[in-house]
Amino acid sequence: MRIKVSYPSGNVLHLSGEWKGPGNVDGTCVILILIDKDCIVPGGCVVTKGSALVGDLRGVYQNEYSGQVLYNPRESMEGMDKWAVDWLNEHLEWPAILELD
Repeated sequence: MRIKVSYPSGNVLHLSGEWKGPGNVDGTCVILILIDKDCIVPGGCVVTKGSALVGDLRGVYQNEYSGQVLYNPRESMEGMDKWAVDWLNEHLEWPAILELD
């Protein structure tokens, strides 16, 4: 699956991998994608095939082929880490500024 990740910073990632979605690792909420093809991310770093990307909870994750929103942080605030909820409450424009389908 091709996954587009939009972050509040303005960075956009285009990844190829298996969507695992939201979860919890050692008491910390995470978004997990298992990478199946090397991907270059902003700053020139490479996320290598076979690795796991642990994404920011505030990001919006979409299937690039269908446009389907896989994860929208506003729809997942229950149980989310407090720092992320606080940030979202302070930035009410996010992610509405993306004009999601």
